[in-house]
Amino acid sequence: MSFADELKVEKAKMLAQKEEEKKRTKKSSGGGKKGVTRSRNSVWKFEDEVIAMYLELSGGSKFLTENYSRKRQVSLRAMQTRMAIFGDLHKSKKVKDLDEQTQSVYDKYKDFELPELQKVVISILRGENQPMTATDDSAVIRKPE
Repeated sequence: MSFADELKVEKAKMLAQKEEEKKRTKKSSGGGKKGVTRSRNSVWKFEDEVIAMYLELSGGSKFLTENYSRKRQVSLRAMQTRMAIFGDLHKSKKVKDLDEQTQSVYDKYKDFELPELQKVVISILRGENQPMTATDDSAVIRKPE
């Protein structure tokens, strides 16, 4: 076998190894991007919605929005989108594709003053409340008196 033939064989082996490594890295990484916290179809937690509503109504800065979204493991874009939905609800605009939980959160907390809503958010972030759903009446965050 000539030197050129040996080179071709070695080159083919290297290409095969590179392809195999690519396949392994795709499988091990899960196919997702690094830093993405939730999939597109994930369900929002009741508490996350309350925080998004508070951020929108209080005019939360980008800094606060980023920190809350990171703490709650929600992507920044998803948090901003949910905040915009609450903003539209607050301005009495018609919201397309509004889910039951978002409507429930808004109905439950729309009459809260900002300091009261802030206390609710702080208690959520401290972990003082059990996880809730829109239909779980036993775990309702009560309005401060």
